[in-house]
Amino acid sequence: MSNRLPLPAWFATVLGPAPPARDTERWLECATRVLLYRLTYRVDDQVLALGPGPEDEHSHRWWEELATELRPW
Repeated sequence: MSNRLPLPAWFATVLGPAPPARDTERWLECATRVLLYRLTYRVDDQVLALGPGPEDEHSHRWWEELATELRPW
């Protein structure tokens, strides 16, 4: 029996269940930025990592950058 909690669906969907063997540092940086974005904008969507696209320009720019960064994963 494991004491580990499962990852949230939004995390596993876009970043996978574990860091990749290659580009691990880049993956970790991306995951950290996504978590920071979710905390900053209080994203609570259980499926979409970044939630719906925001309306204000600054957060929308950050949202687009992260959405692009998430594509390879």
